[in-house]
Amino acid sequence: MNPVHSLGEVYALVQSVKSKCNTLLTNLFIDTEKTKIWIAEEKMLWFDGGKNGILLLRKDNDFDYIYYITENIHSLYLLLTGGSFILAKGTCVVDIVGRLADVNQIAAVFGKLGFFRHDMLQRYTKTNKAGSNDYGLNSEVELAIPEDCKTISEMLQNNFDPFTDQINNEKEVEALIRAGKVIKIADNVTVRGFLIRTILPQMSVLNNFLVNPLFRGEKIGSKLLKHYIFETKYIKRLLLWVRTDNENAIDIYERHGYQADCLFDLIMINNVLYEKN
Repeated sequence: MNPVHSLGEVYALVQSVKSKCNTLLTNLFIDTEKTKIWIAEEKMLWFDGGKNGILLLRKDNDFDYIYYITENIHSLYLLLTGGSFILAKGTCVVDIVGRLADVNQIAAVFGKLGFFRHDMLQRYTKTNKAGSNDYGLNSEVELAIPEDCKTISEMLQNNFDPFTDQINNEKEVEALIRAGKVIKIADNVTVRGFLIRTILPQMSVLNNFLVNPLFRGEKIGSKLLKHYIFETKYIKRLLLWVRTDNENAIDIYERHGYQADCLFDLIMINNVLYEKN
């Protein structure tokens, strides 16, 4: 496979497939800042492909994520089995995002190649309406600072599933903090809880949300969530992803006005890795 050298190259790869296809089947949703970090890390992002589309591999510490850009189910199968790749030892993870029927069809393709289900997420949405938000900003909540980077990175590593949650590495956390995307509740010693969010003019995404296990039961999570919902009260639509079997989290989000929608994210794993001949 070939290393990706620039963000522009990623966009060019996507455009090269779009220009040849009537439809697009992909699990690549480009995050500009993260992609820049991946490219800056030598040999972290690789690509290959042909007439049936493009595959990208992002190398993590102990496993790789696979991204596909192609036209349909048939072309995806040809892309994965067309002879450009050989199987090698390692672990490979793929996220399949879409409506449940479409997800299942794509999963069947990866299932033929030895991938198996690891986890399932569902998207929840909240639509803000005038007068529906009676929360307020909490004085305990503040923006995280660069000095919090190591602590927050360790909390992510220790409390999230690396396959399901695509955990931000330390450089990514630092970039999020510098961009003002991380809020926290902290004391003089440590971060008690934090929330990572992306706020756009018409939409906001709750990316990660965690209370330090040592401080659970102190309503830290509720304070962070209410603060976040209030600061986005003029944003029309709020989104988040949650495990389908995480009943406690789902109950919390539903009590704050989130509702399940029709999009799912199936995480599949294989114990092999595709590599170029």
